[in-house]
Amino acid sequence: EEVVVRLSGFVLRTNLPPITRIERLPKNPYAARQSLTLTGLSLSNFDSNLRAVSEVHSYFADNLPNGALQPLKHNKDGGHSYLEVSNRYFTQEVDDMGYPDIAIDPYIDPHGILTSKVTTGRHTEDNTVLYFERMRLDTQSKYVYNPCKPTAIRVGHIVEVQASFCSVPTSKGRFVMLMKLRSVCILDTSVLQVSTP
Repeated sequence: EEVVVRLSGFVLRTNLPPITRIERLPKNPYAARQSLTLTGLSLSNFDSNLRAVSEVHSYFADNLPNGALQPLKHNKDGGHSYLEVSNRYFTQEVDDMGYPDIAIDPYIDPHGILTSKVTTGRHTEDNTVLYFERMRLDTQSKYVYNPCKPTAIRVGHIVEVQASFCSVPTSKGRFVMLMKLRSVCILDTSVLQVSTP
């Protein structure tokens, strides 16, 4: 069972397409993923994100045997809490949930670096991440959401991500909650614009 939640915050770190250097791949290419790290710089709005994640964790814990779900990790950087959301580029057979195969976007792997290292993995709808940018239409707070490239997302942008949560078995009857990136929408770039000389 999956639970989908919307989370917003400042972009702290990115690991997004395209893959243009082999050095960007982990030792295990099946572990290659696109990811965003979000922080709220201790703002109260971001605390609601943390509470939402904690509530989802509690939901899964309540529906699994007592003590089976691994504790939720609370990450901090410079004293500020953060959340990392990611999605693998490929699904291995052991993790196959029956999603149909789709062609990997040439933008993700323009030189075939990733696909040359992966021989048995499948790129499915479950591995897809959508990217958008919110644009103001007029002065009456009307917006349109346009598709954009992942490279449009920069550290300092305010974004909203859609993430799905699921619990997966690990070993010895234990489970871990995973947070999977589904979509990213740029909401505000003004912080970055103001800080740029």
